[in-house]
Amino acid sequence: NHHYINPTANDVRINAALNVHGMDEADVEEVGYLIFDSDLELSIPGSSQATEAQTCVMHRDVNIALVSTHSHERGDCATLNMYRGEAGAITEAPFYVNKFWEAPPILHFGLDEFQLSEGDGIHYACHYKNAEDRELGFGPSGSDEMCVFAAIGYPALQTKEEIKSVFTEGDFVKVLQFANSINIDSYH
Repeated sequence: NHHYINPTANDVRINAALNVHGMDEADVEEVGYLIFDSDLELSIPGSSQATEAQTCVMHRDVNIALVSTHSHERGDCATLNMYRGEAGAITEAPFYVNKFWEAPPILHFGLDEFQLSEGDGIHYACHYKNAEDRELGFGPSGSDEMCVFAAIGYPALQTKEEIKSVFTEGDFVKVLQFANSINIDSYH
């Protein structure tokens, strides 16, 4: 899902590309996967400042390679805090702050630097300034809003061999079906 919001008054030419780089199979140490969570019940009252928040909890131990957030133009700020499942507590200080809805930063971690245990997770919050008179809800349009947490985690549940078999068939539909069916690693 690729969508753009033009924050200017002028038309902008858009160009998107997906660059996929191969590597020797022998060099692959870990296979990563997408962790994606979104507040589909988003409701921001008209003429208000509001915060929508949820917690993405892991079903199993996982390493995190990178994190980011996504919102639309009324998203004033997005934060990520650690959630410690055993204590049922969210850390006070965020480890990630995004003040740029139009160009969210991506926070990268080194190999095995950021580990979450089963039951732990990421608490994400989107802080909004809605100057419009109408309520805003979740949606893909620039007139809607979003509150999305995204990360790359590893290791994937599938082996290198299982993943390779899907990609070597050359059937793009099967690749997309595979990608959409694996590693749903969070719950609220």
